[in-house]
Amino acid sequence: MTCYRLSYIVAALLCAAVGAAHAQDLPTSFKNFSIPSSAMAPTLVPGDVIITDPSAYDGDAEPQRGDVVIFLAPDGNFFVKRIMAVGGEEIFLRDSTVFIEGEPLQRTPSTDTTWDDTGTVYDETMPDGRVIQTLDLIEGSRADNTAVFKVPDGHFFVMGDNRDNSNDSRFTVGTVARDKIFAKARRVIFSSTLSRIGLAVE
Repeated sequence: MTCYRLSYIVAALLCAAVGAAHAQDLPTSFKNFSIPSSAMAPTLVPGDVIITDPSAYDGDAEPQRGDVVIFLAPDGNFFVKRIMAVGGEEIFLRDSTVFIEGEPLQRTPSTDTTWDDTGTVYDETMPDGRVIQTLDLIEGSRADNTAVFKVPDGHFFVMGDNRDNSNDSRFTVGTVARDKIFAKARRVIFSSTLSRIGLAVE
């Protein structure tokens, strides 16, 4: 094991020693956040612990499309999702393809993935050329076709990378106000799958 990966194992053990961050403590400094579900698979999976950066959006810094963020959901819990659209934009899905401002995001089956569970991993290209990986579990699910959403100014439209198994802006979560976003996900510092330790959250 490389020293680089070993350093993250040490960090993870330190985080475990002080315990998981409580919701009321999250915005104050770098915090660890345990991934409770597969809603962000294949990017983040149950058993991952990530380090988050609440200072990422200090000052004039604003969350950007593609960022994986920690935010306060309407039910009072902290969620982790990816920003897909920003204030003033229109977004919808048709047959699993995301359309932003009427333009479809290119989506092709991935040839570079460590995901070995059910479903198909896709490489999805954002408008700025950034490529993310998403997971499609069920063809033709209700999550694959949506209404057209207009994102209010000062809000963000978020989605889980596991498109068929995520409660996000398509459903009861709704769009997320800027003041509800508390941190940006940075890196996996511990995981029940050791090969994932040290992975950047991209």
